[in-house]
Amino acid sequence: MTFVLLIWCLAAVAIVCFYLPWRRRQTKQVATLWLWQETLQRKGFWSRWRRWASLSIQISLLSLMAVGLALPFWMPTGTAQRSLVVVMDVSASMAATDVGPNRFEQARSDAQRLVASLAASDEMAIFSAGRFPRLLMPFTDNSQALLDVLESLQTTRESADLEEAVRVAKSSLEDRADCEIWVLTDKSALRQAKLSADPIVRMRVVGGEGRNCSLVRLAARPVLDDPTTQEIFCEVRNHSPGIAKVGLRFHPDEQVTEIPFSVAAHSTHQHFAKVTVSQPVQVTAEIQTNDDLSLDNVATLRLSPCAKTTVYLIGDPPEPLDRVFRAVPGCSVVRAPSLPKDMAKPAIAIYFHSSPASLPPIPCCFFEPRKASALWEFAGVLPSPSVSRTERGRSILPDAEFESCVIEQAVQLHPQCDFVTWLESNDGTPLVWETTHDGNPVVVVQPILANSDLAFRPELPLLAAAIVETLASTDATLEPQFSTDLLPSEESQLESGEQVGSSALPGRAEPHGPPAVSWLLLFLGIALLVEWHCFHQRITE
Repeated sequence: MTFVLLIWCLAAVAIVCFYLPWRRRQTKQVATLWLWQETLQRKGFWSRWRRWASLSIQISLLSLMAVGLALPFWMPTGTAQRSLVVVMDVSASMAATDVGPNRFEQARSDAQRLVASLAASDEMAIFSAGRFPRLLMPFTDNSQALLDVLESLQTTRESADLEEAVRVAKSSLEDRADCEIWVLTDKSALRQAKLSADPIVRMRVVGGEGRNCSLVRLAARPVLDDPTTQEIFCEVRNHSPGIAKVGLRFHPDEQVTEIPFSVAAHSTHQHFAKVTVSQPVQVTAEIQTNDDLSLDNVATLRLSPCAKTTVYLIGDPPEPLDRVFRAVPGCSVVRAPSLPKDMAKPAIAIYFHSSPASLPPIPCCFFEPRKASALWEFAGVLPSPSVSRTERGRSILPDAEFESCVIEQAVQLHPQCDFVTWLESNDGTPLVWETTHDGNPVVVVQPILANSDLAFRPELPLLAAAIVETLASTDATLEPQFSTDLLPSEESQLESGEQVGSSALPGRAEPHGPPAVSWLLLFLGIALLVEWHCFHQRITE
């Protein structure tokens, strides 16, 4: 802007220079002065100020030309401007192809039209709505920068928290007067009702109720009586309003197994399959069906061969405790007075009424420990504890009911470490809890089995199985199996509300640049400049 102003100032100086007298006055002898006297007497008042009037008009024309050319960028103080915020839904369901080419591309086109609707004084900011909202572009009037940000956006495999994204977008508006927040999403009308109630929020919904089948669960577990075989559990859900024919394919390395079946509308189909695992293998589950969202059609699991776990029973455990651990599938029980030096792998140690001075470097479980340890302080016997089932931080014993168990006494310990309670009494005393020591899990069971009907109830085998699963799952040869590569369940449902027509979007703004009147003023100014200069030269010479 300073450079342009300098150019106009130089032009004004040039015009002034044309009117300065550059010639020196010379004295000439003439025969008579009568002719000159008659000529000078005819000149009126105007002839004396003609030069300065011409200079004033030239400077005025130059000023008009400058104002005309600067008109698109010269706004009076206090001119109102719009502040637009675009919230782009980048959740997984935006990749659905029920509208072409997909929902996200259509939302991107709508956002580009919003950028094109910006006037010279307007500004816009862009947010993405995923699991967490992100500011992609702060408020700016640079249309090209906004378009570049929109072009770089891609969908994710996350869900979208639209309410949080709108809350963050509103906080960025501060004290701006004319504000609008445009949310470009595919969420249903029911889910967007709360957002639509806000007067500054505008919803642009893309897509409809698409066809979709998804893998909602994929997990594996070893077959307890055959460690070389693993059982795969797969759950397929049909989110469409009609019956879906699905072909489920398993790819354990080069083996391919295909299972065709049908799934009713808005229902779930579960399937079990067995895979022989002699070495680490990746199993891929894939559903073959005609739907609008392919991201949730494939999931993978990494499986490793399992070996039987050796359970060392240390001390003199009662017969019921011995039996329940021998009944846990996949376990090989060895009774011993102390832990042998040469242990089979993988192994866990079950101590009864005792605890070593230093804990062994393997997972351990302690039943009714009778002395202090580095992990707890022995406090005596707790009489008549009332049991209340708790599950803090993880799902333990989902099928066991301990509320009606009769426990007359329990060992009272004060844990001196961070622990997770499995079961506790009503007064908050932990009865079964889990902690770690040197990277190995440790489970402590405090009820005294001799004074409880717990030893004769079906809950004890469930408790023993949960202990073995917890202690053995951290061994290097027993990799825990998790569901992987699955979309959030809410993003598999392609529900959507009624589409908002493109006519609801703001119209295209006038193209930026000088209007036609500016070019007309420029042409007339140049023409008059030349004409006045020539006229002045004729008069003065």
